[in-house]
Amino acid sequence: MKRAIGTARMFKLICLLEDGIGIVGSPRKNGNVDTLVSRVLEGAREAGLDTSKYLLNEMKYSGCQACEYCKSHDHCRLDDDVTRLFEEMKEADAVVFGSPIYFFLFSGQFKLMEDRMYSLKMLGFEVVDIIRMVDGITPDAVLAKGELLEMARSAGAGLGGS
Repeated sequence: MKRAIGTARMFKLICLLEDGIGIVGSPRKNGNVDTLVSRVLEGAREAGLDTSKYLLNEMKYSGCQACEYCKSHDHCRLDDDVTRLFEEMKEADAVVFGSPIYFFLFSGQFKLMEDRMYSLKMLGFEVVDIIRMVDGITPDAVLAKGELLEMARSAGAGLGGS
């Protein structure tokens, strides 16, 4: 079962995994979110995983067009950098998402990618954990966690560990 994992708790699962990717939704390269995702991937590499990292702010992609093409085909009709990211996500054993929280939600870069996740058939994925960094009890952090869980649930992911 594929796993979408929040942060360092990924290490509990390392022995079961072969490869993982990190998705950075912050516009700040080498900022806090990028650093946190990089550290998780660094630990994964030390444990023997192959890893790769995507910086959404440096990618060229469009938002969901609500055309429903993906519901009658096995992919989104758009062909851009997110298309390639999703192909790698389908093959990965672990996906680490990182985004700052702006105005109660994920960054615009992350939200644009998240909307495109509508095209993914996430059956076989399981959300193992979501960790809120900084102040995890603020209303915006709680809302953002709920949004990510609802997105995963609506796409067919299992919510076993959340």
